[in-house]
Amino acid sequence: MNVLVAGAAGFIGSSVVKKLLECGYCVLAVDKVNTEYLSNENFAFFQRDIIKDDLEDIFKNYQIDYIIHLAGVSNVGLSITNPEYDAQVNIVGTINILNLAKKYKIKKLLTASSAAIYGNTNSFPIQETNIPNPISPYGLSKLTMEKYIKLLDIPYIIFRCSNVYGKKESGCDIITKFDNLMKNNKEIVISGDGTNVRDFIYVKDVAKAFVKALTAPVENEVINLSTGIGISIKDLINIMSKIYDYNQEITYTPVVKDYDIQTSILSNNKLLTLFPAFANTLTDLENGIRNIRYE
Repeated sequence: MNVLVAGAAGFIGSSVVKKLLECGYCVLAVDKVNTEYLSNENFAFFQRDIIKDDLEDIFKNYQIDYIIHLAGVSNVGLSITNPEYDAQVNIVGTINILNLAKKYKIKKLLTASSAAIYGNTNSFPIQETNIPNPISPYGLSKLTMEKYIKLLDIPYIIFRCSNVYGKKESGCDIITKFDNLMKNNKEIVISGDGTNVRDFIYVKDVAKAFVKALTAPVENEVINLSTGIGISIKDLINIMSKIYDYNQEITYTPVVKDYDIQTSILSNNKLLTLFPAFANTLTDLENGIRNIRYE
């Protein structure tokens, strides 16, 4: 079966592509950037921008069974400074994908939304039934993307991902930042007091979920993709400091970003009910960080 992966060069996209190939799928990779990884793998690669470029020739030349749509802006800070670009990629880019998916009658579309759509809440862990209340353009564009997907008559699964972490050379997520700083024994500066709580999920577990969901008898569902376990930034630093043998003092500043959610812990009860094979298999945070440290 042919699976088109939009955003194949991205952090989650590259892990999903590798997992698809392991499972014997034929992959059609689409991304606006070309990397060494995309040049060397055994799949078809198309260097296209989902906003500017026409993708229809791919659909005409290949019988595409499934789409995994992972192309998008994932940087909350960028959505603050450039909300127009965030909306173009996350909303208009998605609409371009959806129009082709409907025209060529794909079997199912899977995509990554975000915990950011929930905003701040006092109810934990956060259920899929919680009323969305995004506090950033990024959260709003992801929520809008979800609504467009639901409007079209296409079988879908929307995964609302918690904080995804894993091995990558660069990135704006906090574990990647700490990894780079601790490896080089550099100072860490934290905005706020470090009590912010996040639910971290390993990227390889995210890839497993997407591939498992392709052919599973599950569709038209919004599902939290998370561990259901929260950890403060202070506690995260303590765990990583032991693994990295890092002993620098941590600097905390009073500056707190307006769009920074205080606590984000997503319930994964629905995930484990629909995909019971994930029970007791999600990578715990300490082992995931050790994988990053020693890969």
